Amino acid sequence: MNKFSGKTALVTGASSGIGESFARILAKSGANLILVARREERLNSLSEKLRADFNVRVDVIAKDLAVANASEQLFQQTTAMGLHVDVLINNAGLGKHGEFLDMPLANHHQMINLNIIALNDLTHFYGQAMVKRGQGSILLVASIAGFLPVPKFSTYAATKNYVLALGEALGKELKGKGVTVTTLCPGGTLTEFMDIS
Repeated sequence: MNKFSGKTALVTGASSGIGESFARILAKSGANLILVARREERLNSLSEKLRADFNVRVDVIAKDLAVANASEQLFQQTTAMGLHVDVLINNAGLGKHGEFLDMPLANHHQMINLNIIALNDLTHFYGQAMVKRGQGSILLVASIAGFLPVPKFSTYAATKNYVLALGEALGKELKGKGVTVTTLCPGGTLTEFMDIS
């Protein structure tokens, strides 16, 4: 029996790219899903396909996690729905390309809010619940850009360095508590990321 069968996995940034791929893999493994992203229409389309193909429960929550307090609202919403998250795929992220000083501060803030604050808060809320239950899995999506400074992607690379450091520290802190922490560092991947950045 697959270890994800019957579990509930929350996937952020699930409307495309790596997040969508994780959703498909988890559904194929028998996991029930909570799909989170801004684009509700794409989430609904994906959820219908996953339900039909794999006969799993799929809940859709359209939310912009870069907005203040969105992570806490998401946690409260899933709790109110009676959903216990066994697997957290903290994938939502944003990168903006350009010279640091030429880029509007709003772009820097959006990257920091989504790539650091939302990821940090979701890990905190769901991680606490997992530790209380004595089991769970957390996947943090960083980037190879997190290993070194990247001119014209400076803020993005810095946010992903935070994800790397958090994942490594948290993995040690949660050792023996039934909760695993894994940090994924993809390189160039065929997604919408570069088009958007």
